[in-house]
Amino acid sequence: MGRTRASKIYFNDKILIKNRNESTDDLLKRINNEIRKFNIYNASSCLYELASHPKLPIGYLPVYGSGREYYDIYKFSEIISSQNYIFWLMGIFKSQENLLSYFVSTRKKINRLILTNKPDDALNLLKELNERCKTWWSIHLEINITKEILKKDTRVIIENLGESFPLANISSAINNLKLISESSSINVFVRDLLNRMKEYRSSGISNAINYGAIDSCRFIPLHMDPERRPKLSVLKRRLL
Repeated sequence: MGRTRASKIYFNDKILIKNRNESTDDLLKRINNEIRKFNIYNASSCLYELASHPKLPIGYLPVYGSGREYYDIYKFSEIISSQNYIFWLMGIFKSQENLLSYFVSTRKKINRLILTNKPDDALNLLKELNERCKTWWSIHLEINITKEILKKDTRVIIENLGESFPLANISSAINNLKLISESSSINVFVRDLLNRMKEYRSSGISNAINYGAIDSCRFIPLHMDPERRPKLSVLKRRLL
């Protein structure tokens, strides 16, 4: 019996249509089986087509707007490899290209408002953005604006974050935010982060080094940590 090639595998969007008398669980099981098959045969183009399809159930999309809980994405990390996840992620980007364009343009507007000393307007625009897509970037920026520009206490904002993440342990993220908020200078946080990066890299442990590189990208610009070498494959474990 010949071996099936990836070129012989194709994506049929009928798998995204719920059949009569079929439950949502049955539909998700069928979709997951397709993801598993595409992954086994490294049919990367099929994974891209599936991820970018407009009828893909929302539970597969890690986009959290108003009214949607954080971390309610379907769990399927065990059936897709790190290599193939990159193609899946590119498909998600394609399906959300309008949202990504909106995010980028709104982020530029927010930056201009900050630079022209209009922090209240920046916070209002940030809230509008969160209606479409909530991010850790927006959380960090709200805290930075409140602390550095408005000179207000940020403890209440940070302490209430747990209510937005009922299904996740965000204690580490909260500790980072507290360090940013309570220190007299952002240099304290940056120095702590760079010391951790140095410790990870000197350990020789690849997982620690890779995760550290992603954290470095999240919190500080490249010129502060030019030694980081982030890997796209690590994003799978960070996002799924």
